[in-house]
Amino acid sequence: MTQDQLGASAYCSDDLVGKVENGERSPTREFTTACDAVPELKTGGALTELREQLREHLKHRVYPRWFDRWPDAEEQATALRWYEPLLVPGLLQTEDYARAVLRGAQADANDDLIEEQVAARLQRQDILSRENPPHLWAVIDEGVLHRMIGDGKTMLDQLWHLTLRSIQRPDHQDCRGEMDLTRAEWRKSSYSGGNGGTCVEVAHNLPNVVAVRDSKNPDGPVLVFPAADWQGFTASVKAGRSGLT
Repeated sequence: MTQDQLGASAYCSDDLVGKVENGERSPTREFTTACDAVPELKTGGALTELREQLREHLKHRVYPRWFDRWPDAEEQATALRWYEPLLVPGLLQTEDYARAVLRGAQADANDDLIEEQVAARLQRQDILSRENPPHLWAVIDEGVLHRMIGDGKTMLDQLWHLTLRSIQRPDHQDCRGEMDLTRAEWRKSSYSGGNGGTCVEVAHNLPNVVAVRDSKNPDGPVLVFPAADWQGFTASVKAGRSGLT
């Protein structure tokens, strides 16, 4: 199988396949899982297993000494509390946002090192998708939402990602308890990316609330917001008060 063929089957570029094969790029969990799912390779999950075995090596390559114990602590934690006055916390960053942050802090670093660091940061986020994930409380300064990191598309995708990751606010009575969403009329948000990026579907026809879900996972979690809060958020984005252009 050629790099082009594998890239097409694993939904990635042949350039990425080549860099992983040559040891120039660390594979993400998504990459190894996608390759293991290609029938022609007949790996039986071996690539994902190998990646797990190499995690320690990756960790020591990309983390500073003062930080290298923290990912292990995150994996063992049942609850995580985070305050961030400057940036979106690493566990909640999108790939492009993380890349922009790491590149901005290391102007002289080569691209391969930056990509290894991005892969390691995304790998830490696996704890949020596992069975029985830790409870994460993140208090983020409002300035983080307005501070431009990367370009407008990077910030827009990051804000949508935060929306999808956020928990329901307990002080809103309208959002408590079970809700009947069988009558929700879903439509793709006009702010969703049209190139395979973040895809958000919104239902406006429910009384007093707006429901939001990931169109790529329609059976997954649904976030429910008070209608006034959602209108305020979208109005801020449209008016450019979120730093998006």
